[in-house]
Amino acid sequence: MVDPLNVASKRGARSRTYGHDFERLIVRMLKKRFAHYPWAEQLRRSDQTHHAHLPDVAGLPGIWPELQTGQSCTPEVKLEQAENDINCAWREGSEGVSAVVIYRRKRSRDVRVAMRISVLLKLLRINGIVPGALCMIEMSFTDFCEMYARSGMPDRGCVDTETS
Repeated sequence: MVDPLNVASKRGARSRTYGHDFERLIVRMLKKRFAHYPWAEQLRRSDQTHHAHLPDVAGLPGIWPELQTGQSCTPEVKLEQAENDINCAWREGSEGVSAVVIYRRKRSRDVRVAMRISVLLKLLRINGIVPGALCMIEMSFTDFCEMYARSGMPDRGCVDTETS
């Protein structure tokens, strides 16, 4: 007879491994794209074991990445989670950090990035109050990396999001 608890446990372990693999992939992609910046080698998966309020990837200046991969991704929910985590984990030097969600749906190679319009405006260096700035927008991971590179944020250096 099949033990339903054992089956559920194996399914959960597979899901966590799938998520960890996606985090490793994103770290590799970021390191490759931003290799010429001194902080690129510091990019890593965060230790989520003891600190629930950490970004999934640490070391990206000015950005708090929350990652998700799976059958039914919910970038809106993950974006709210990242914003709440920023507020809970706020510390000296982390002001101005912007939340983004990097996600990929199962069986797809298309990596997407979701963020508030206000974050997009920050990346584009557009100041001022814009109606609808709290609405969510999404784009390809490649487009996000290009905008991020041109925004001047990478030049700020690394804020260590793993220290208390």
